[in-house]
Formats: sequence, C-alpha cells, structure tokens
Amino acid sequence: MKSKWMLVFSGLLLASSVQAQGIALDSRDGQEYPTLPLNGQEWFTRNVSYRGPEVSALCPVETDCHTLGLFYHWADTAKICPEGWQLPSFAHLLDLIAGLEGEANSRGGKRVHRQVLDPLNIEMAGIYLAENETPLRARGTMEVWLSRTDTVWNNPAPESQPYNGLKIIGLHLYHQGKDSTTIEPTYISATSDILINCRCIKKQ
Repeated sequence: MKSKWMLVFSGLLLASSVQAQGIALDSRDGQEYPTLPLNGQEWFTRNVSYRGPEVSALCPVETDCHTLGLFYHWADTAKICPEGWQLPSFAHLLDLIAGLEGEANSRGGKRVHRQVLDPLNIEMAGIYLAENETPLRARGTMEVWLSRTDTVWNNPAPESQPYNGLKIIGLHLYHQGKDSTTIEPTYISATSDILINCRCIKKQ
C-alpha cells in the first residue's frame, strides 16, 4: 500500500501529498526511472538518459550523464520518453508549480525553499550551447526541462529582438540565494544549437 506523507520543514509544506515512489521501465534500453506522483501527475525523478538512433542525444565530455541526464534537441520531443510516458505540456508545468509552497513571482513561477524540490532530485545540470562551444553552461546552479512540441510558438513581436522567432517553452530552475530555488516557465530559441534535459510524465 502506498503511504502518503507531507514534506515538512521550516514551517513550509509541499502543497500536495507525496506518495511512495514507483519505477518506470524503459523497454528500449532497460533503464529504470524512479517516479513520484505530484499534483495529479506522475513524474520522473531523474532526467532522461536514453540514447538511440532516433534522437539527438548528447553527453558532454567528463559528464556523468546517468546522473545528470542526456541533453536533447527540441525537435525530438515525441521520441524521448519511453512508451506510456511523454514530455509535459505547458499546462503540466504550471500545475507542478502551482502545487509547490513558495513565493509567487511575476513570471508565473515561484521561489521555494530548496527542500521543497528534494522529492524531484534536481541535479542543476545546466544547458548545452554548441554555438559558442560551451558544453555545459551554469552547471550546478541552473537546469532547464524540455516540454512537448505543442508548446512551440512563434513570438509575434518582431520588434522585440532578440526575443522574436520560434520558441520552445520549458521549465527553468535556478538557485537563488543560499537556501532557495526559483522554478518558472521559460522560453528558448528553437535552434539546433541548444540541447537541454528532459523529465517525463505518465500519459493519462
């Protein structure tokens, strides 16, 4: 029987009950991913590290990609997760944020105590920018999760350089101060030069 418990610390509560972890098996390569139900969705608690011929997956030199996960291109979003799982939509990202106890910001995110995110095992793997030959940028301080292709949009404000053009909406996590992390939606240029991490959710 799955037991429910509440994460309690410094007078703060994770907004929804957290159940015992499960396991998702990726039949393509035999890897197992711990999972956790949060706010009506079952999430991977480790970044995806699947490498197959149908996806553009990269593991930078001297990187433990089993722990940090591989880095993927947005065009491969339909192929990254194992059968029965998918990348989150923008609505799923907002639901995740809404269920966390913290201080809301003007960008649709929240600043939370780092322990609030402990159940998700955030690794702060950084992002891969091939355009300037920076294999990992901001490793240890930030991480971005890719979302589904239905969140790709074209910024309709061409006068807002460099913010116009095709974008992929994702989730940005970054440390802020000694004990807090900000988690918020973000958008990244949909180019071939940026590869980022992925977390899967269970299809419903």
